[in-house]
Amino acid sequence: MIEWSQQVPFHSSVNEVKKIAPNYLKIDWENPENLDSIITRYYIKEIKGSRGILKMSYYLEFQNEKYISVFGKK
Repeated sequence: MIEWSQQVPFHSSVNEVKKIAPNYLKIDWENPENLDSIITRYYIKEIKGSRGILKMSYYLEFQNEKYISVFGKK
């Protein structure tokens, strides 16, 4: 997942990222988390094949509707 996220073109739109998201990720596109008027995160609900040993939560992060990174938190 990290490898894929690093290859997503910086500043891709949400729709562009949706089109290229791999099948092994289940992303909650319907319920974005708006941190403020600039940053929006989409929760990655499942990473197929991942054991989740570290119990991390991952999000796709967008600034002004443009992709900037994957964000992880415990």
